[in-house]
Amino acid sequence: MGVSTDGLLMYGYDLGGGDGPWKLDGLSEYDEFERPWINEDDGIFESAKKTLLAAAGFTETDYNVDGYFDRKRAAEAQVGVHFEGYCSDAYTAYVISARTITASRGDCLLVDFTIDPAWNEKLAHALKVLDLKPTQAEPRWLLASYWG
Repeated sequence: MGVSTDGLLMYGYDLGGGDGPWKLDGLSEYDEFERPWINEDDGIFESAKKTLLAAAGFTETDYNVDGYFDRKRAAEAQVGVHFEGYCSDAYTAYVISARTITASRGDCLLVDFTIDPAWNEKLAHALKVLDLKPTQAEPRWLLASYWG
């Protein structure tokens, strides 16, 4: 098994976690991240994805039904945000991102820093649906690494 290193340029909010603290307000008394939508079997971020898809009207679970993946892709586009892990496999921290650019080892990419105004709206909607209050004041471009 090989190890890869990636550079991640993301537009969104750093949520922290991993080996460090969560970068969120509204944590439990012991600084744990708890929300009613978290299903322990799915974990935090798979639960968050399902919650956001449900808020966009997609609650299907049977991928064998005709058109399932088309409807899921349409709902994902409507949600417009995703979660990115950074740091490492063993100590993964997270960002909620409306745009991610990944540079794998050996890549050199041209980057357009234009911000689509819809990104801020989609991030704000996702934070509201998930009841997340990042300590970061507003969405920003974030540069992180991932080793895994």
